[in-house]
Amino acid sequence: AGVVRQMFQWRIEGRSFRWIARELVKQGIKTQQGGQWRYSTVGVILARPFYAGLLKRGGEYHPGVHKAIVSAETFNKVQQVSRRAAARPGNEWLLEARRAHSSREGYCGWAAPYGYRLENGGLVVAPEEAEVVRRIFQWRIEGRRFKQIADELNKRGIKTKRRGQWHHSTVRMIVGRPLYAGFHEHDGEYHPATYEAIVSVETFNQAQQVFRGPGDRRLNASERIHLPTVPERDAKQEAPSQEYSGRQT
Repeated sequence: AGVVRQMFQWRIEGRSFRWIARELVKQGIKTQQGGQWRYSTVGVILARPFYAGLLKRGGEYHPGVHKAIVSAETFNKVQQVSRRAAARPGNEWLLEARRAHSSREGYCGWAAPYGYRLENGGLVVAPEEAEVVRRIFQWRIEGRRFKQIADELNKRGIKTKRRGQWHHSTVRMIVGRPLYAGFHEHDGEYHPATYEAIVSVETFNQAQQVFRGPGDRRLNASERIHLPTVPERDAKQEAPSQEYSGRQT
C-alpha cells in the first residue's frame, strides 16, 4: 500500500510512468508477481478507481467493501495530470486511443492480450497462444482450479506473454475476460467486437459457473458475467486439439 501511495504522489509531482517504473526498479521494489516494473503496469495502477475504494457496476462507480489506499482527491489529481500529459503536442494519439476505448469499436490497449497480437491497430489471433487459451477454458470447465491450471502450464514449459511463469491470478484473469469470446464492454453492457473470438460464448459462460471451493472465490451476482449467445460467431470456434501438448520451442 505504501508503494501505491508513493506512485500516486510521484505522478502528482509530474513524474512520467516510465520514470516511476525506473525508480521502483532502482529501489529494488518488485511487482506482486516478483517481476520488474514497466511503465504500462504503473499506468494501469494509477488509472484504477479501485485504489480509491470504488468498484464499477453497471457502467457506474460505487463504493466498494474494501479499504481505499488513496483518497478520491488524490486519485482525481492524478487523472488531471494524465489528461494534461495526453493533451500535449505530439500526444494526440493517446487521446484518440482513449476515445476508441470508450466507444463501441472494440479493443484499444497498449499491448495485445495473451492469445492475440496487434496488427494495423487491431487484434489478430496468435494461433499458438490461442490454442493455450482454449485449453485453459477447457480445463476450467472440467473443474480444475486456477492454480492447478497455472501449475500445468508451467510444467509444460509454456510462458506468459512476457515470457514469465503462470500464476493463478493470470489464469483467472483470462477465464474472466469476455474479450476471448469476442465481446467488449461499453457503458456497462457487452457488445460484439470487431476482432475474432478465441472461444465460443457457450464455452465462456460455462467457465464462469465453475467453483472448486477454497482457493476459487465464487463470483457474486454483480461480478459474474453472462454473455448473450451469438450463434454465427460460436460456429467459428474450434475445440483445442486433443494431441496438443502446449510445449513451446
